[in-house]
Amino acid sequence: MTQLFLCGGKADNAPDLELVGLFADAVLNTRSKKLLFIPVAHPEGIFNGVNITHSLFHSSMKKSYATYGIDQVDMWTDLAGRKYSDLAKYGGIHILGGNTFDLLHKFRESG
Repeated sequence: MTQLFLCGGKADNAPDLELVGLFADAVLNTRSKKLLFIPVAHPEGIFNGVNITHSLFHSSMKKSYATYGIDQVDMWTDLAGRKYSDLAKYGGIHILGGNTFDLLHKFRESG
């Protein structure tokens, strides 16, 4: 059964561990048990004196999901050359938002 989890972020950018747990359970109930992390809609840069990078978010996501038994969290920071069929090897996709219009543009550009 395919499940879709749609949610917004929290003001303090801390992960909602209850939601992470629910999503992790759904991923672990797939054949793949692997997660894909796509942060391209979230800008990188200095926020409140901290250099926020996609790699920093990836590390945080890996730690959060490892707590729930997901050991492989791959990250795509470039959608060029990616195909819809590339997603089949993942049990779930975590898209880090920020700018929905930018994300849609990048998906359309990549084909």
